[in-house]
Amino acid sequence: EYLHETDLKIFKAIKEVFVWHNIQYCAVGGTLLGAFTRKTFIPWDEDIDISVFEEDYDRMIDLLMDELPDWMVVQCTKTDSNYYHEWIKVSDRYSVVYPNNGVYKNQGCWVDIYKLRKMPRKDVDLNIALDHKAYLQRRLAIGDLTPQDYNDRMSLNSVEERISEGKIKSDNSDDLEMV
Repeated sequence: EYLHETDLKIFKAIKEVFVWHNIQYCAVGGTLLGAFTRKTFIPWDEDIDISVFEEDYDRMIDLLMDELPDWMVVQCTKTDSNYYHEWIKVSDRYSVVYPNNGVYKNQGCWVDIYKLRKMPRKDVDLNIALDHKAYLQRRLAIGDLTPQDYNDRMSLNSVEERISEGKIKSDNSDDLEMV
């Protein structure tokens, strides 16, 4: 209960900034599923997931860093050199959620904010594979993965093969449908 109540407090503060600055957002992932099926949290979901369009994303990060109350922290590469996710987290400074990764400065209750990118459908697979590789490279760079772990994950997930296939698909497709 504490976790969900704190997540909602964080979300309400974020929403105030979004409304004030006309930043559009939407619920995604488990948050959307819970809202649709239960009108509340899925009991085992530990956070809130929202998305913001790419064109507002960097401005949104700066606004949140400047305007959120002091009991919250924006977690991203600008605020934490060990942060390796592609999305940002807005966390409560004074709670700790277990299990945690032990890498980030803050481990409190949180809201994830993802970047919504428009792209031709033909480029989706390539971009997912490139994002996966970049994620693993960021974890390797901060020492959260050993070189062997990195190579194992690259191999297990066929990342280079997916990138090659995605480039071929992207180059050979006339599909311009945007997603």
